Amino acid sequence: MDTIIFDVDDTLYDQALSFHTTFRKLIGGDHFSYKDIDQIYRASRHYSEMLFDQSERGEITVFDWQIGRIIRACEDFEIPLDQEKATTFHHSMQESKRISSFFRR
Repeated sequence: MDTIIFDVDDTLYDQALSFHTTFRKLIGGDHFSYKDIDQIYRASRHYSEMLFDQSERGEITVFDWQIGRIIRACEDFEIPLDQEKATTFHHSMQESKRISSFFRR
């Protein structure tokens, strides 16, 4: 039997924590407060929903959705972020997900 689990309320995986950790490591260091990063995180979630819909309609690729959300969120806060760094950010978030899921077992 196959099982599909939807984590709609971040009870299985804290996406915000992974975002904050990845952002500090790759972009912000100590230059941004928790509140600043949380605002950027919320903007990235907004763009994630918007770009996901575009991806589902075939207007952009899944990869463009995955990196576009952090690029656009950073643009909103005048933080320069190129495609290469956005790709690194995305891969780091994925790795952080695997690690946090492993330790929550």
